[in-house]
Amino acid sequence: MIDNNNNKKENSSQFVLTDRKNVSVNGVLDVISFDDCCVTLSTHFGDMIIEGSDLRIGVLDVERGVVTLSGAVNAVYYSNREDKSKRSLASKLFK
Repeated sequence: MIDNNNNKKENSSQFVLTDRKNVSVNGVLDVISFDDCCVTLSTHFGDMIIEGSDLRIGVLDVERGVVTLSGAVNAVYYSNREDKSKRSLASKLFK
């Protein structure tokens, strides 16, 4: 039997930005890259790109899916993950 409440919690994501200085993200699967200007995270809902200056990672707990950042946040983007097996033949040929 699958517990729908647990399954829902595991696939949830939360993003909190406070005063454009502090970021808390839940639902993180992996940290793809980071430096003081850009942090790229893999989440349940696609890749999240956080841009700014003087960005520092405070908490990094990928097992729990939690990342916190501080610094000046200028932009946040999501990019959807595309399942390569579902792409059509034409899209594979004409990249």
